[in-house]
Amino acid sequence: MLELYTTDTPNGWKAQIVLEEAGLDWTAHAVDLRNAAQVADLKARLNPIGKLPVLVDPVGPSGGPIIVPETLAIARYASRISGELGARDAAEEVWFDATASLINTGLAMCTSAQFTLGVLAPQPQEWGVSTYAAKAYEHLAVFETLMADGRAFVAGDRVTWLDGLLWPHLSGSAERLPKKLDQQPHLAAYRARYGARAPGQRALARLR
Repeated sequence: MLELYTTDTPNGWKAQIVLEEAGLDWTAHAVDLRNAAQVADLKARLNPIGKLPVLVDPVGPSGGPIIVPETLAIARYASRISGELGARDAAEEVWFDATASLINTGLAMCTSAQFTLGVLAPQPQEWGVSTYAAKAYEHLAVFETLMADGRAFVAGDRVTWLDGLLWPHLSGSAERLPKKLDQQPHLAAYRARYGARAPGQRALARLR
């Protein structure tokens, strides 16, 4: 059975959703990042920089245990071993990689910086908050345009691992933005549509 070390945040949700949508057998271990002992154990055993989530496959592709950190790597790994949720051909695979990077290194960075500078900083940094919020909306505009063509999910008519990466930002991170998704009606509709899916609900319920 796959073991996912995770936390109840959008980053953790990404891995949970992809594993559940892929139909894999997995269990969740909740890690409290405010607990120094748990973080020390996480760094020592699974991820030296202490980031979550981390997936452990006791019987990896070569027959031995494998540790997979980072949500993007986990999503790709889950798709690879399950044969589900992936691209249909080589051209679409290139698009998947580019879109995943836009989510995980673009949108995620902007929302994380906006949260850090506005909530975690000893004193809110207004310029940084507004700058990264604007950048986040630039990234969201790309997906608003994408969803405007009537597609049900990120890649079209079927759920893929890209949905597992994007939806948590819409359901969690976007709620901290100044106007939320008030000016992105297609993304708001997609958020509700995917949020009603049973696999996603089951995935989030693992830690709740």
